[in-house]
Amino acid sequence: MCGCIELTEIITRVQWANDESDPGMGLELGIDVFCFGHSSLTSTAARLLRSAYLFLHRELFATIVVEHLNLRFNAPAKHNDDDNDDDDGGVAGGRE
Repeated sequence: MCGCIELTEIITRVQWANDESDPGMGLELGIDVFCFGHSSLTSTAARLLRSAYLFLHRELFATIVVEHLNLRFNAPAKHNDDDNDDDDGGVAGGRE
């Protein structure tokens, strides 16, 4: 079983919480779904996070997350085959 029924039920409960002006559950679930990063959950993450950020009066965060998710799977993959062998592997804080 894929867990789709369980996820749908959780999202329904989050929407009930949103109706009661409690965006915390939506924010937490939205961040979890966003970090999971599967393309089939992009619209769910966008909807959850957008609603939560709007409830929290963080309109700019809502805009940023929606735009990021629009680009996440639509942008062509970047390949750095031309890089030299002394690359730091893309680790944050590496050499400049």
